[in-house]
Amino acid sequence: MCTARFGGPALAAAALVAAPAAAPAGTVPIVEAYVHVDIRAITATSNVLTDHILFFANGIVAREGVITGPRECYALYDVRQLAKLPFNYGRWREDKGTGTVHIQWQEGPPWTLTREAGRLSLGGKRLLALRPLDGLRLNGLYEYRPVGSPPSLLELRPDGRFEAVNLVERMGCPTQARPGALAGAGQYEVRAWTLILRFAGGQVTLLPLHVEAGEDLRQIGRFGLNGHEFVRLR
Repeated sequence: MCTARFGGPALAAAALVAAPAAAPAGTVPIVEAYVHVDIRAITATSNVLTDHILFFANGIVAREGVITGPRECYALYDVRQLAKLPFNYGRWREDKGTGTVHIQWQEGPPWTLTREAGRLSLGGKRLLALRPLDGLRLNGLYEYRPVGSPPSLLELRPDGRFEAVNLVERMGCPTQARPGALAGAGQYEVRAWTLILRFAGGQVTLLPLHVEAGEDLRQIGRFGLNGHEFVRLR
């Protein structure tokens, strides 16, 4: 267990609020993930829409709007038994003979994507691969410093241990699980672009994780938790 070094032994206690549910047992894996950018209007203030497209192994596909990174915890998505698809979901199938992937969205027109050298393109425009982060280990003390409020600190270690100070509700998953303010120590995991914190007292919280494409995963200098940018102090 980590020793609390930010503000005394009290920080080694469990989280201050009840935890959100962990990922469902037997979760269907995401087999591919892409970034789709759509420019709807070319004006002085172009309307650029960015989505993450998540392909699940059971033929379900999800489309989630993003700004810089995930706003939801993809590790919580449960697509095992969907009697009715949400509006932003669809079903996909691949025709290997023609090298195409067909998506029938629950709402909106269908897509036909072309596979080229392992990548997918839509209408001749290649989709950007969403870099996988599963199993990521970080090494450093990171800080988010808002204007007029106390900073949030998160130390993440290569052995999977963490210490947290002043994590706030807005860093969590807005429609799935609200963690509230958290402080404590325990073990962490990165799965499906989600930072999973398992506190020593048994509580668990999940936060949408974003790492810029240019960051070296061996020595990450900054990352985002639902739009809150943490910068490495040491």
